[in-house]
Amino acid sequence: ITQGAAGLSTTTSQSLRDLYLNTAQQGIDANTPGTAGRSHDAYKLAKRMRERVDQVLNFTLDFHVEWTNNPAEQAIRMAKLQTKISGSWRSMRGLTAFCRVPSYIATAKAHGVEVFTALRNAFLGDPWSIATPA
Repeated sequence: ITQGAAGLSTTTSQSLRDLYLNTAQQGIDANTPGTAGRSHDAYKLAKRMRERVDQVLNFTLDFHVEWTNNPAEQAIRMAKLQTKISGSWRSMRGLTAFCRVPSYIATAKAHGVEVFTALRNAFLGDPWSIATPA
Protein backbone atom coordinates (compact mmCIF):
# COMPACT_ATOMS: atom_id res chain seq x y z
CA ILE A 1 0.00 0.00 0.00
CA THR A 2 1.40 3.35 -1.01
CA GLN A 3 1.70 5.96 1.74
CA GLY A 4 -1.18 8.43 1.40
CA ALA A 5 -3.11 6.25 -1.07
CA ALA A 6 -6.88 6.68 -1.20
CA GLY A 7 -7.47 2.93 -1.69
CA LEU A 8 -5.89 -0.32 -2.81
CA SER A 9 -4.47 -0.58 -6.31
CA THR A 10 -6.85 -1.72 -9.02
CA THR A 11 -4.97 -5.01 -9.43
CA THR A 12 -5.01 -5.82 -5.70
CA SER A 13 -8.62 -4.73 -5.35
CA GLN A 14 -9.72 -6.92 -8.28
CA SER A 15 -7.81 -9.92 -6.87
CA LEU A 16 -9.57 -9.54 -3.51
CA ARG A 17 -12.92 -9.11 -5.21
CA ASP A 18 -12.40 -12.28 -7.28
CA LEU A 19 -11.36 -14.24 -4.19
CA TYR A 20 -14.36 -12.94 -2.24
CA LEU A 21 -16.81 -13.76 -5.04
CA ASN A 22 -15.29 -17.23 -5.45
CA THR A 23 -15.73 -17.91 -1.73
CA ALA A 24 -19.33 -16.68 -1.80
CA GLN A 25 -20.05 -18.89 -4.80
CA GLN A 26 -18.60 -21.91 -2.99
CA GLY A 27 -20.99 -21.20 -0.12
CA ILE A 28 -23.91 -21.01 -2.54
CA ASP A 29 -22.91 -24.22 -4.30
CA ALA A 30 -22.40 -26.13 -1.04
CA ASN A 31 -25.77 -25.07 0.34
CA THR A 32 -28.02 -25.00 -2.72
CA PRO A 33 -31.50 -26.26 -1.86
CA GLY A 34 -31.69 -29.97 -2.59
CA THR A 35 -28.04 -30.60 -1.63
CA ALA A 36 -27.55 -33.14 1.18
CA GLY A 37 -26.46 -31.43 4.39
CA ARG A 38 -27.39 -28.00 3.07
CA SER A 39 -28.13 -25.06 5.32
CA HIS A 40 -30.85 -22.66 4.25
CA ASP A 41 -29.36 -19.86 6.38
CA ALA A 42 -25.86 -20.41 4.95
CA TYR A 43 -27.30 -20.35 1.43
CA LYS A 44 -29.08 -17.05 2.07
CA LEU A 45 -25.97 -15.54 3.65
CA ALA A 46 -23.72 -16.59 0.75
CA LYS A 47 -26.19 -15.11 -1.74
CA ARG A 48 -26.28 -11.82 0.19
CA MET A 49 -22.49 -11.77 0.32
CA ARG A 50 -22.29 -12.22 -3.45
CA GLU A 51 -24.97 -9.60 -4.14
CA ARG A 52 -23.40 -7.00 -1.83
CA VAL A 53 -19.76 -7.41 -2.76
CA ASP A 54 -19.38 -3.69 -3.52
CA GLN A 55 -20.71 -2.70 -0.09
CA VAL A 56 -18.60 -5.27 1.75
CA LEU A 57 -15.34 -4.36 0.01
CA ASN A 58 -15.92 -0.60 -0.14
CA PHE A 59 -13.28 0.03 2.54
CA THR A 60 -10.61 -1.36 0.16
CA LEU A 61 -11.41 1.29 -2.44
CA ASP A 62 -11.78 4.23 -0.06
CA PHE A 63 -9.58 4.22 3.02
CA HIS A 64 -11.81 6.84 4.66
CA VAL A 65 -14.54 4.21 5.02
CA GLU A 66 -14.42 2.35 8.35
CA TRP A 67 -13.94 -1.39 7.99
CA THR A 68 -15.36 -2.18 11.43
CA ASN A 69 -18.95 -2.04 12.66
CA ASN A 70 -20.48 1.34 12.14
CA PRO A 71 -20.71 3.70 15.13
CA ALA A 72 -24.46 3.17 15.48
CA GLU A 73 -23.94 -0.55 16.06
CA GLN A 74 -21.09 0.12 18.46
CA ALA A 75 -23.23 2.53 20.47
CA ILE A 76 -25.94 -0.06 21.21
CA ARG A 77 -23.62 -3.05 21.70
CA MET A 78 -23.43 -2.84 25.51
CA ALA A 79 -27.19 -2.42 25.94
CA LYS A 80 -27.82 -5.42 23.68
CA LEU A 81 -25.22 -7.48 25.56
CA GLN A 82 -26.80 -6.59 28.91
CA THR A 83 -30.23 -7.58 27.53
CA LYS A 84 -28.79 -10.88 26.30
CA ILE A 85 -27.26 -11.66 29.70
CA SER A 86 -30.19 -10.70 31.89
CA GLY A 87 -33.01 -11.42 29.44
CA SER A 88 -34.56 -7.97 29.57
CA TRP A 89 -34.55 -4.61 31.26
CA ARG A 90 -36.80 -4.27 34.31
CA SER A 91 -37.75 -0.71 33.45
CA MET A 92 -37.25 1.95 30.85
CA ARG A 93 -35.73 4.09 33.61
CA GLY A 94 -32.99 1.49 34.15
CA LEU A 95 -32.23 1.26 30.44
CA THR A 96 -32.10 5.05 30.17
CA ALA A 97 -29.68 5.25 33.11
CA PHE A 98 -27.52 2.49 31.62
CA CYS A 99 -27.33 4.25 28.23
CA ARG A 100 -26.64 7.75 29.55
CA VAL A 101 -22.88 7.40 30.13
CA PRO A 102 -22.01 5.55 26.88
CA SER A 103 -24.12 8.06 24.96
CA TYR A 104 -22.33 10.99 26.63
CA ILE A 105 -18.94 9.44 25.85
CA ALA A 106 -19.81 8.67 22.21
CA THR A 107 -21.10 12.19 21.62
CA ALA A 108 -18.05 13.79 23.23
CA LYS A 109 -15.71 11.62 21.13
CA ALA A 110 -17.64 12.48 17.96
CA HIS A 111 -17.02 16.17 18.68
CA GLY A 112 -13.31 15.73 19.38
CA VAL A 113 -13.52 16.07 23.16
CA GLU A 114 -11.23 13.78 25.15
CA VAL A 115 -13.28 11.21 27.06
CA PHE A 116 -11.39 11.60 30.34
CA THR A 117 -11.78 15.38 30.25
CA ALA A 118 -15.51 15.14 29.50
CA LEU A 119 -16.08 12.63 32.33
CA ARG A 120 -13.93 14.56 34.83
CA ASN A 121 -15.78 17.79 34.09
CA ALA A 122 -19.15 16.04 34.39
CA PHE A 123 -18.23 14.63 37.81
CA LEU A 124 -17.04 18.08 38.89
CA GLY A 125 -20.42 19.58 37.99
CA ASP A 126 -19.44 21.17 34.67
CA PRO A 127 -20.59 18.63 32.05
CA TRP A 128 -19.56 19.11 28.44
CA SER A 129 -22.39 19.79 26.01
CA ILE A 130 -22.72 20.54 22.34
CA ALA A 131 -22.40 24.25 21.65
CA THR A 132 -25.66 25.93 20.76
CA PRO A 133 -25.70 27.26 17.19
CA ALA A 134 -25.73 31.04 16.94
